[in-house]
Amino acid sequence: MTQKIAVFGGGIGGLTVAHQLSKFPQYEINIYEKKDVIGGLARSSRDDTKCVSEYCWRAYFDFYDNLFGIMREIPLIEDPSKSVIDNLTNCSNTNFSDKEFTLKDKIIGVKKILYGVTSCDGRLDLLDNISWWKSLEGTDNSNLYRATSSWLGGNRYRCSYKSVIKVGMEMDIIPKLYHNYMNYVTTQPTSEAWFRHWQKHLTDNNVKIHFNTQLEKVDIVNNKIISATLSTGEVITADYYVFALPVEILDIIIARTPELQQGQLLNINELKHLGFQMQLSFQVYFDRSISLGINPGRGKNNTFFIIDSPWDVVVLQYDKIYKGVELCKDISSAKGGWSVAVCTPDSVGIVYGKPFYRCTYDEIITELWQQMYTCKSLQKKIYEENGYTMEEDMVIKWSPMWPGYAYIDGMIKTNEPKFTNNAKTGALRPSIRTHIPNLFIATGYCREAIDIFSTDAAASSGKSVAYAIHGPELEQATVRRRPIIFAPFRAIDEVMFSNNLPNINPAIIFSFIFFVIVLVTYYLYQKIKR
Repeated sequence: MTQKIAVFGGGIGGLTVAHQLSKFPQYEINIYEKKDVIGGLARSSRDDTKCVSEYCWRAYFDFYDNLFGIMREIPLIEDPSKSVIDNLTNCSNTNFSDKEFTLKDKIIGVKKILYGVTSCDGRLDLLDNISWWKSLEGTDNSNLYRATSSWLGGNRYRCSYKSVIKVGMEMDIIPKLYHNYMNYVTTQPTSEAWFRHWQKHLTDNNVKIHFNTQLEKVDIVNNKIISATLSTGEVITADYYVFALPVEILDIIIARTPELQQGQLLNINELKHLGFQMQLSFQVYFDRSISLGINPGRGKNNTFFIIDSPWDVVVLQYDKIYKGVELCKDISSAKGGWSVAVCTPDSVGIVYGKPFYRCTYDEIITELWQQMYTCKSLQKKIYEENGYTMEEDMVIKWSPMWPGYAYIDGMIKTNEPKFTNNAKTGALRPSIRTHIPNLFIATGYCREAIDIFSTDAAASSGKSVAYAIHGPELEQATVRRRPIIFAPFRAIDEVMFSNNLPNINPAIIFSFIFFVIVLVTYYLYQKIKR
């Protein structure tokens, strides 16, 4: 018996639902996408001179198990023996800062990290109510620890303590210490490396994609959706409905539908405001390819983070990762291309003394250039590797602002913001299941996914929805376990937490380290004395 699946939203969550269910002939799957392309916030485009343009820079972390599994199942159009996973290459990152990373900052940072990684799950859930920034009081405003949240796509001032610990530390930093860990970037613009192949694969498997079409409302009778009305005026019916929608669009649908205004869906409006994030990239094209050297074991450095830049500038060097792709099809002199991302829009810049969202386009470009140009450690590295420093006369062009963003009434405004796991969002995130049995949610902000809004979080939610609809013939989504090395400490803390007592593990660890230092010092002293 054929079952109809209506997926609203052609981002990674919705595409994953369709991908998984299209493996079985009994499903008739329709995706309804507001834009004329798939990919959501992860999509890329080309500007009026056919230069590459992306919403924001993007790395694919080693722990993106759900996403990589999907990528392996998408054949390349030109060579079906290969898959999208073959369009990834190593991400080799370098950090730059002109400020000293002091011993005091390191000690405070390590203490906060130990507190998080040794906290039991219950205590860590409470830490979601605190920002990582707030937890590091007493440290310099610009250091590697404070910048971790921006590396994860979050806001430096608002990102959740829990998210930084569970993802930034436990899934990214700590695994790098003891196994062959590698992050990745695409060897082509995202839509060219991934989404065009995925679209063909889905349509080859009888998935219908309807572009320039969005959901307007749903009709619910007896706690079940019986139909949905589209922006075209068409009324459709399905057995299952999947909302793969941005949180701000989901909020609109809920506001229009009294039957949805209960349970976890009542949290969506607050989640929309607390999780709001502006993180936007601007592409700059040079008349040369600028080298930042080689990282042994990882290859050419292709990504860098200016830790002490007010806007937390993260740069992805397209010319170091792209293979067989022109940076600018209409500008042959463009030999180098950087994606320059603004990760923290709240800080005032160094030129105009205004935050990102208060700047005009021209002011943004000037600020970004100056935040890179005045970074002494970056310029030193460029000189060491190339014999020259980065200068403005090397610039051919900057990309226009991404569609959906505009400077209006003295402020940057957008109809396409990014969600991020800020403090206090954890308890508000919805489950993939709703109180309506034939309605599911498949997005990167669902609570079943990892604790950062990401391509893997969206893929994870999509896999979970498909599994909920079809059952055990499908692989379940996975989330990596917390590091086993700290399991004994978490067990101790679970006892402490259940008895309303504080986490004493950092004190135990620091006391042990101090004891070892004293013991070694005493031993050496006695040896010298003899």
